[in-house]
Amino acid sequence: LRFWKNSMRWLVGDPGDQPVVIETSRENFRLGEDARVRIHARDASFGAVPGALVEVVLRGPDGDRTETLTADAEGIATMVTPASARGAWRVKATARHPDGRVLGSAASAFAVTTRDPELDTLQPDESFLRALAMRGGGKYVGPGDSLDPLVDPEAGRTVTERRATPLGTAPIVPIAVLGALGASWWLRRRRGLR
Repeated sequence: LRFWKNSMRWLVGDPGDQPVVIETSRENFRLGEDARVRIHARDASFGAVPGALVEVVLRGPDGDRTETLTADAEGIATMVTPASARGAWRVKATARHPDGRVLGSAASAFAVTTRDPELDTLQPDESFLRALAMRGGGKYVGPGDSLDPLVDPEAGRTVTERRATPLGTAPIVPIAVLGALGASWWLRRRRGLR
């Protein structure tokens, strides 16, 4: 199970498997808040690298900012920046071992937004929904109300017979398996393998 989990993580390119990982406290920040960015610096055996030098390039809508940080005892460097402009912010970090070796680099992004007041109050506007339903020829159903499902008698069909066929008895399955095994054997023989 561990092999398959690690294989899947490798195939999808899990960023947590990289020597340098960038984490933000949230994906979206409000304008004026402090955005906290944490950079994890790890060596080839994924152990923390205390004292690693991390160069961070922060690209925001209002310009670029570069800062060099030093990782703490857990191999984490933290950068706090004010979210001063609305839009997408990109973070790129390159970590170096205290002896100068490059550990790796990573990139991430977060957004700064001015929230829409609609998202602050998530109550439905009943009069608007009624008007919208009436204009579209529909019917408004409020919370707690019920409505019988609409049935179109011409759209349905009647199933008179049901038959279950096990997958193993389908002729294509054994043919496909034998074909794959035969192709594998032929290719290995052609390349001189056993």
